[in-house]
Parts: sequence; structure tokens; C-alpha cells
Amino acid sequence: MKKFTKSVSGIICLVLLITTSVFAQIPPDQKVVIIDEAVPGSLETVINGDVDGSGNRVNPNRVYQLKKDAIYFMNSPILFGSATTDSTATLIIVGEPGGKKPVVLMDPLAGGNAFANLVHGSLTIRNVYWPSQALNNTGSTLFQLFRSNQRLILQDVVTESCTNGDLFNLEQVKGTMDIYFKNCYFRDNTQFANPWNFATFARGNGSQAIDTLWIENTTVGNAGLTFFGKGCPINFTFFDHNTIINVAKYVFFFEQYKEAYFTNNIFVNCNWQGEDYNMGKTQLESQSSSGAGNPPVFVGVLNLMEMNANAWTLAYGSVPEMKDVKWMASNNLHFTSPFLNKYQTGGYGDGKSYPVSYLDWGVLPVGTTFPLEVKNVPPMFMSEKTQQLVDQYAGIVAESNHIQVDPMMVTKGIADQAEGDLYAQWARSNFAIAGVALPDDATFSFGDQDPTTIPGIESEDGAGFTNVTDLLEDFSYTEAISSTIDNKHLGSLAWYPTELAGYNGNAALAAVKSYYSTVALTGIRDNKAISGNVYPNPTNGILNIDNPSTGSFGYQIVSVTGKVVSSNYDVTGKTTKVDMSGLAKGMYIINIISKEKRMNSKVILK
Repeated sequence: MKKFTKSVSGIICLVLLITTSVFAQIPPDQKVVIIDEAVPGSLETVINGDVDGSGNRVNPNRVYQLKKDAIYFMNSPILFGSATTDSTATLIIVGEPGGKKPVVLMDPLAGGNAFANLVHGSLTIRNVYWPSQALNNTGSTLFQLFRSNQRLILQDVVTESCTNGDLFNLEQVKGTMDIYFKNCYFRDNTQFANPWNFATFARGNGSQAIDTLWIENTTVGNAGLTFFGKGCPINFTFFDHNTIINVAKYVFFFEQYKEAYFTNNIFVNCNWQGEDYNMGKTQLESQSSSGAGNPPVFVGVLNLMEMNANAWTLAYGSVPEMKDVKWMASNNLHFTSPFLNKYQTGGYGDGKSYPVSYLDWGVLPVGTTFPLEVKNVPPMFMSEKTQQLVDQYAGIVAESNHIQVDPMMVTKGIADQAEGDLYAQWARSNFAIAGVALPDDATFSFGDQDPTTIPGIESEDGAGFTNVTDLLEDFSYTEAISSTIDNKHLGSLAWYPTELAGYNGNAALAAVKSYYSTVALTGIRDNKAISGNVYPNPTNGILNIDNPSTGSFGYQIVSVTGKVVSSNYDVTGKTTKVDMSGLAKGMYIINIISKEKRMNSKVILK
């Protein structure tokens, strides 16, 4: 698909003229409306025009379907709902399956800039490629949601080239949010102009909480802040099989969870820029733990803190006790490229053995002298506070994580030392080092930073794509690592289509909960997996389990609902047979526990 030079001036009147005729042909109760891509502006025209004479939605939960292989040009924003109505409405936009993802491009009216789509209600988008950068190189928040207690669902969505604002701004939604990202790819989610911008979503603080945060098989390539919620408590989190690569600052600007599972993820070059006093003090953990004038508590990729009573009381009316918190980080990989070593040891003429910063935008102690030392390089996987809580509470678990292990990705996050030097140049510029300019942002892209082209199969200037595996980058890896929870590759399984096809989110959560329960109850904490072969799998009745160690061992067989249907914690012999003939057909999880209290979990089918 060659570069777009489409002019919209000659068709604006046509777009306006078709509004009435379009809706004259759509029955008020029609559940699915297929939008024609032939006329630019038709997407927003159809959605915005779906109202009655009083401005109320004709069908507040109608599905708007985009055609496969089609390209839609938007000339103005979607305006869904109003400030006084549609509190329970959901804008649903889905791409037709069976071909290339429909493409949605912003082509603002002459002289205009990129615009944010405004939704007074919930939002669901499936199977669409929808970049946030307009054809004239301007950028904006892609969607902003309003009202109370809304839901954001993205599935099989690819977006890229975020240039200004966060992709999904949820800060105006009062009460709680439910957020579900499944099989998505946030491609080139920053131009590295500002490390404190360009999140996949941004959530408010105080009483603006998240009830469910569910992210599975999602990839983020390049970001400033990734999942952002300032002072925002989360009731439940399931973050499973995601690939997060090249994040200058924080992956999670969240530190308060009642129940959370971070499992089977890959974090490469995350929070790599490091922190000086100013940046450390922006974390709620530091503000709560250190007090004014005290050094900040530096953070990791994953963080947990003791509950902030004010935030929880405003959001939920009560404050969880730490002894009741369920939190697990297991089977994650954390790696920082050695091409950043030179930057992290101050090897760029600063005269120090560490990076330095001249930033002065925080509340600094009296007598502070510059430059400030940039600390936490290379970055920690978990904050020191989180590790303290792991050691203190049985329900807070961190085990079987791979720290500073190179997964040997097919596409490297930082290709070579020359590119690592450019990252360092960018960081030094952002730390206000005199005489250091920002490098060319295209250097850091997974993509070409050209909004007038559409990626295709192994091309940045193609004819569209069906799956992320069609794209030039490939975030699969060759290191011999697999999850001890489900035996699959770590990271997003979108890069392993056959494994993704066998992934079921609800079953995956059941396996993770079963694994967590066994780990929490038995006190398993080390990072060493065991074998414990199980066969045949699938089985029609009798299941054989090999002893993973000398002496006795134990096992649990758990249904996808979390019920233990068979168990024995004192098994002797080389192999034991378990009769599953009385169990219903379906998926089960078996937890095998060695006498050394090491564990392996496997999915079995009957």
C-alpha cells in the first residue's frame, strides 16, 4: 500500500449528505451495522448519527462491523454518548474475521490535527489495526472514556506510533474500571520524546480504582509509562504471557493490589533509564515509606506496597489487610541488554562511575548539589519493599523467575552497541545534560514512524496484515525456557501461533491459582523447577507420574474451577498410577511436589 495523498475537501459534503440516508435504511433494533469504507468519514458518521431526535442512542449496545481487508479514513472524532446519558452504553467496533485486519486511519479535515475519540460509556474493540498518529504526523489520545464504572476491552488490536498523550485515557471515569487486553500489540508506543508519557492506558487516582485488570498475550514495544494509574488501587489482576520490551520508565505505575498474579511474562529493557531523586519520589511507595526530605525507595518492574488507607477507603470503603493479600510473581523473565552497560557505569564523559542527572523538578532536600546520581541501573526486577513483603507474608510469593537471563529473541530490543549508545544519548538528553541532543527517534522504532504507510507481510509499506507474526519484528525466543505452570513459552503466545491456539484465559487463570495455592501453602520459594513426567497426556483413564526425586513426593490434580479432585502427598516408588476414569472429560492441572518442596505444574487432558 503506497503512501496516502487522499484529499478530503471534495468529499465532506458527500459525507454529510449520506448521514440521513444511511440511518433511514437501518432498522432501529438492528444489532450489527456493517460500515462501508468507500466514503471517508463514514465510520464516525454512522456511529455519531445513531441517535434519535433527542440525541439518545437508538441502540446503545449496537455492534459496528468493519470489513476485512478494508481501509477506513476518519475525518473527525467519534462522539459516543453525552455528559448526561449512556452511562451503561458500550461502543462496540469489531473487524470482520477471515482476512487482513481492517485499518482505521486519521485524516483530519484541512488544517486540523489528530483528535481523540470521546466515549461516554464502555468501549470494546476487536480485530482492528488502528494507529494513533494521523496522516499529517500529529498525534493525540486515541480514545477517552467518561462517566462511571466503565469497561475497556481490546482483543486482537494493533496500534502504533503514539506521539502525544496516552492511547486510552480513563482518568475521567469515576468509580471503578474493568480493563481487558487480549492478544494485542502496542507497537512503537513512544517516540522517546518524554519518558513520562505514552501509556497504553492512564487511570486516575483517589476514588478512581480498577476492579479487574486482565492482560494476556499482549506485547508492548517501546513505551514511556506502560500501564499507568497514579495512586490507583486494583482489586484483581491477571497479567499472564505478555512481552514488554524497551520501556524507559515504569511498566506498572501501580503498587496496591488485593489479589494479583504476574506469571509467564518477559520484561526486556524495562525501567532501563534508572532513577534520580526526582523520579524516585514520584512513586507512591517512596512518598509513603520515606517522608519528605528522605531518600526515595527505588522501584522495580513489579512492585507491591503496604496499603494506602485513603485510596482504598475512597474506592471500596474498606482497606485490605496485608495478611489477606494474594500476590504472586512467578515464571517471569527479566533482562536488561548488555549494550546499556556503558551507560549504566557512566561511561560517556560525565566523570562519574554512574549516570548523572541535572533535573530539578521535584522537592529536593536542602543543600542538594548537582549532578544527582542516577540509581537503580541496571534496574531491579522487584523493589526492595516488595521483597520485604515476600519474606514477611506467606500469601505474597515470588519464585521461579529468571533474572538477567537473555531469552535470545529473534528481534533484539537493542540490536548492538551503536544503538545502545543512542539510547544512552537519549537518556542523557532527558536528564538535562548540557550539549546532548535527542537522537533521531526513528532509531528506536519497531516500525517506520511513517503514518502514511501501512505495515504488511514483512514490510513497513505493505497491504495490511492478519497477525503480528506477519510483521517484520519477531519476539519469539530461542533460549530453552518454558513455564513450570503450563509448559508453554514465556511471553506473549501471539509469537507462537500454535501455542496461542491452545490458550484459554479462564483455564490459564485456574492453573495459575492452583499453582499459587500450592506454593503459598507449602512454602515453596526457590527458582529450581523439577521434571516429574506425566503420561499419557491426553489420557483416557490411568495417568502415570514419575517421581521427580528420590524418596517420597506428592501431587494434586485440580479442575479448571480450582477444585482438588485427587491428591496424595506421600507417594513412594519410581512411578505411581492415578485412576482418572471417574473424572469428567476436560482440562485439569496437576501439581507435582518433590520432597525438597520444589514443584512443577502441568496441564493434562482427559
